[in-house]
Amino acid sequence: MARQVPIETVFPGKLRVMGGRASGLCPLHSEKSGSFIVYLSTNTFHCFGCGEGRDVIDLVMKLRGVDFLSAVKALLNRS
Repeated sequence: MARQVPIETVFPGKLRVMGGRASGLCPLHSEKSGSFIVYLSTNTFHCFGCGEGRDVIDLVMKLRGVDFLSAVKALLNRS
């Protein structure tokens, strides 16, 4: 269930949707041009600037600096 929470709902910035993808500035490092891509069909992300990527649980872990279980609980409390 936690992996099904849409990444765009936990993303702390604005995303621009283009077809099956959304892009924006990476919240994990400083940048001026957007290199953060969300693949809407698979609910995964990748940043071409810092190389981070994976699923919504991993994004919450990195954004909040928490462990796996805490990230899952945070996502389940949102839905």
